[in-house]
Amino acid sequence: MKFKLIIFFLFTNIVFSQSNSDSSRLVNNFSALAPNLSGAWVKAPVTLTKGSEYLYDNWSTNGIITTYDDKTISLKGLNYDTRINHFVAKIKNDSIYIFDNKNIKEVLLNKVKFKKYIHPKYNMNTYFQVLAIGKDMEILKRSVKKLKSGVLNPLTQKSTPNTYINKSTYYLFSNGEMKEIKLKKKHFVRLFGDYSKPISTFISENKLSVNKEKNLQVILNFYNTL
Repeated sequence: MKFKLIIFFLFTNIVFSQSNSDSSRLVNNFSALAPNLSGAWVKAPVTLTKGSEYLYDNWSTNGIITTYDDKTISLKGLNYDTRINHFVAKIKNDSIYIFDNKNIKEVLLNKVKFKKYIHPKYNMNTYFQVLAIGKDMEILKRSVKKLKSGVLNPLTQKSTPNTYINKSTYYLFSNGEMKEIKLKKKHFVRLFGDYSKPISTFISENKLSVNKEKNLQVILNFYNTL
């Protein structure tokens, strides 16, 4: 009976729309999207580890998936599994749907855009967050959850739990190539070549901190005017 109720819930909540549809219609039906997005249900693992491999610890998220044929699927409970490089969704605590990457063009998750690029180190399609876009460059972010082992207390003989730690790396994508960058002013302004000096002046005069992600698009907007 429980299985029948889940199937009924899925098929009574489907939303499939063209790209001009109302993205506020959020549902949790994924199996019925097979003609455009394939994937598989898995059981959510039970673990004593603190945190998880998912990008967002809170599953109260809103997402829009765009396919290569420019159709959009709006849903809630979307997340990104940094361990396996797949977007996933949850409708119950014990059920997670893993989306197949092959027909996903881009994803908007909590108003943050994710696109696939060839990872410069692993030479494979990988999701990156698009932080800022300029006239001939994009600034990207790659987030991965690393598992940190717990520490044994020699007095109590009890260990602290294993913990997932978020590690972020930043990249510049320009002219079809990607390279890792540091969000420090000295290194960052060099990315602009002949425009390094006016960019540096703009950052200083406006008291912008390069390591604050919200400032990156502001800087690239100025760069676009040069």
